[in-house]
Amino acid sequence: MNQEPYIRELSRRMDMIPVRGAREPMKVGAVYSRQLLGEATEDLPYPYRSLIGSLLYIARMTRPDLLIAVNTLAKYTSKPTLLAWTHAEHLMNYVRQTCSKSMVLSRRFADGIRGFSDASWGSDVDTSYSVSGLLVLIGNSPIIWRSARQTIIAQSTMEAETMALVEMVKELVWLDEILQELKPVMPKEFGRIEVLIDNESAMFAIKNAVENGSTKHFTRKLRFVRDHYTKGLFSLRHVSTNSNLADALTKPLSASKLDTLTPYLSDCRDSSKF
Repeated sequence: MNQEPYIRELSRRMDMIPVRGAREPMKVGAVYSRQLLGEATEDLPYPYRSLIGSLLYIARMTRPDLLIAVNTLAKYTSKPTLLAWTHAEHLMNYVRQTCSKSMVLSRRFADGIRGFSDASWGSDVDTSYSVSGLLVLIGNSPIIWRSARQTIIAQSTMEAETMALVEMVKELVWLDEILQELKPVMPKEFGRIEVLIDNESAMFAIKNAVENGSTKHFTRKLRFVRDHYTKGLFSLRHVSTNSNLADALTKPLSASKLDTLTPYLSDCRDSSKF
């Protein structure tokens, strides 16, 4: 499943953007901040808002690999600068080059339902907010993906990861309700949902009811996650950062690592990847 015709039409509309090579959505190592982008220019002679809106549509429909890049650039839609436009050009060129990349919806359900949760602690340079990312798959097929800046400043990686888990659990509660409604017409039993995270401290706190001075300011969030964990909505398992598929939704990654963490995306001309 891809949006190649839409991307080609978008490329035609954005013909003022010169074609250049781009191996990843965001330039690894680049700092995206209001201060470093310089003074805002109100009359930017390029369709920045239109381009970002179109790319956001693509990212939300079939391209999770674009989501963190689009969300980052969307912060500057009110008064984009020329430098912001060059970053948007880079993203557009990546989309052009990967326009045939497709989301593979597989019939393999042996792995049941898995959720990957991650957070990039304090990664927003302008605010020190963390970025949450989550991905839910049925078998090997992605059905839910989110990337969003958190609304309060986390004091530790554990707190940032817990806040990311809160968003994951909200999605799982909704998904569980849908599956319960479908039971009469869907004979397939997926079993317990498995959530994979790469932060052992957060996992330990949830499994062992840890509440102390370092967690008292987000106790309700911990209890919310723990409540659904103890009721059996999901299980928790540690996964290495290099294998956490949600990592691609929280920060810029190199082309090789992005490809590794998006196994559900494949060139439509190559069905052997997944």
